[in-house]
Amino acid sequence: MRRRLAVFCAAVTVAVGAVVVPSAGVGAAPAGDSEVIAVIARGVGNGHGRGLSQWGAYGRAIAGQSWQKILDSYYGGTTLGDDPNANSAMTVDLVAWRGYTTVGVTAGSGRQVTWNDKSYTSFFVTRMGTNRYTVQATQASACPGSNTSWTLLTPKEGVAGPITFTTNVNESSAGKDQVLGLCKTSGSITRYRGTLQVRDTSSGNRVINTVRMENYLRGVLPYEVYPSWGDAAGGAGMNSLRAQAVAARSYARSQNRWSYAKTCDTSSCQVYGGTANEHVNTDRAISDTAGKVRLKNGEVVSTEFSASNGPRTAGGAYPAVDDPWDDQPGNPNHRWTRVIDADRIIDRYGLTTANGVTTRRDSDSPYEGIWANEVVLGGGNVVSAWDFRNAFGLPSPGFDLIVLRRTVTSSHRLAFVGDSVGVGITDSDTNGLKALLDGVYSSAFYDSKVSRTTLQGAEVAATVPEGTELAIVELGYNDTPSTMPDRIDAVMRALTDRRVKTVVWVNVSERRTSTNYAATNAAIKEAVSRWRNLIVVDWNGYSNHPGADRWFADGVHLTATGRAEFALWLRDQVVWLTAGGYVPPRPLHPGIPLRLPVAGTAGMPNPETEGEGIAGVALNVTAVLPERAGWIRVWPCGSPEPDTSTVNYSFAGAVEPNAAIVPLDATGEVCIRTTEPTEVVVDT
Repeated sequence: MRRRLAVFCAAVTVAVGAVVVPSAGVGAAPAGDSEVIAVIARGVGNGHGRGLSQWGAYGRAIAGQSWQKILDSYYGGTTLGDDPNANSAMTVDLVAWRGYTTVGVTAGSGRQVTWNDKSYTSFFVTRMGTNRYTVQATQASACPGSNTSWTLLTPKEGVAGPITFTTNVNESSAGKDQVLGLCKTSGSITRYRGTLQVRDTSSGNRVINTVRMENYLRGVLPYEVYPSWGDAAGGAGMNSLRAQAVAARSYARSQNRWSYAKTCDTSSCQVYGGTANEHVNTDRAISDTAGKVRLKNGEVVSTEFSASNGPRTAGGAYPAVDDPWDDQPGNPNHRWTRVIDADRIIDRYGLTTANGVTTRRDSDSPYEGIWANEVVLGGGNVVSAWDFRNAFGLPSPGFDLIVLRRTVTSSHRLAFVGDSVGVGITDSDTNGLKALLDGVYSSAFYDSKVSRTTLQGAEVAATVPEGTELAIVELGYNDTPSTMPDRIDAVMRALTDRRVKTVVWVNVSERRTSTNYAATNAAIKEAVSRWRNLIVVDWNGYSNHPGADRWFADGVHLTATGRAEFALWLRDQVVWLTAGGYVPPRPLHPGIPLRLPVAGTAGMPNPETEGEGIAGVALNVTAVLPERAGWIRVWPCGSPEPDTSTVNYSFAGAVEPNAAIVPLDATGEVCIRTTEPTEVVVDT
């Protein structure tokens, strides 16, 4: 009867060691293994998906599209025209100062602030009651609370508001540090072109900046897009900034939020930061498109935009369009992934289980594709994708939900030792690896630390609970590659001393080229020949494709999507090993012979329990995909190694079998040695 003893075949994502994760404690899935323990959100875009994509506009610009064509693509059904209210100023509610009862205003260097025909270097206003304010001033450059002498300019009971401050500089030509400044309670100052006004509203005190449209845009664009985009592709990237200028101008002009202000300065309207980040590229884009807006039937339209819309826009007010230009290497949210602990969803919505959570199309949605989804919670409960997005901090409401079930439970214990990359997937119980392995193992030990070296990891390895069945090691980024062999051995000795049965070592990404991480990975791979309980899983290979560009922030550390993808991939590796109960695949390397148990294995009699046992075995030994020409030798482990080979392979990539009859001695094992790295299949 022919039985397979062991298979050493490389898998796409693993190159593993020769010792199985013990299968004790793993059996038919017990009750509860079908429980949903996490929900995976896979989505697109960052924002609402409507209108212009900032990343898409950038991609189109560097591909050669003009700013006019970019706008035509995103705002179908509208035309480019002149702002019919070009001389009308913008009024902006400065949200950070909402409710301030004391507001300080100070002049730029060498300039003056004027209120009620009185000019000083600094003023501060105090709200005394409904629409009543006192005003104080000083010729020092100061904010409220500073150690300076202030002059009261109003009666003690105050005067009626609003209180409006101007300055003696040209709003457009003044330097960014020469205009009016608003004091924060911290003492920092934010400067704004135009005038500043403190006024009472039904919702409380407000500070309003009145500023010409083109100057307002100078404080918007650097916060909405990267000014450096203008330098890309020999200056072609400027067309993305020009398109953004028109979109921002049209959006602002179409707003009329309150009686006292047309718009605000946060992402609830569009981000506006005063003069702090004004940039020559964005100033130029505004000037190049001066007064241009998008019109429909003669009216300025509300040109919504998002950071990213993913592969296709949402539609709605403007026709949906395919947008492959949104897929830029620097865009982390063209497609994104998040892990959400099922318990968080249960707690948020008062559920008993997350087993019924899914997404489906909302038939009433005006949007298309993934942007039209709603979230089904089970039991007839449905919430909007926006509600779910806001509850769990997702980049957009354009997502699908995929439930992840426990699938297996084990009496094994798990340990994890990592560095800052490990911190990213183990720092919280409600996302990442901990959520994905909830209830899979009887206990889990996690210890990750920023900047940890492999040598420091050996100290942690010495504290892993004794007898732990499975340890994951994620180390190697903070070491000189030449030191890795000794440091790997230090970790493995510490874990072996703790009687850890199987070690899964995650190799490192080689994307960052300033360190020779290929040498680090070579050292990790080579250690398999010294440590038979070592398995190497290939994160570098799994993440080495263009789609994974958005997983990495700097070639090593991961974005939010990268952390989710890393945790999901690593979960697959360890659960596969835990559930398998078999010897996982790995290449066999030259060096110490592999000792392969035969007696009592794979249905063979055990001499200790079954009388005479086995005198010998007929083996079929196959070399699979060797790296170079060489040979394999097989013999009983308690006997001298013979001089003859069992299998000869004559070229790299060969698949070469041979039959051999091998006696067994008291060890019950056969030893296998190879001269070159190769995969091996042994049948009896």
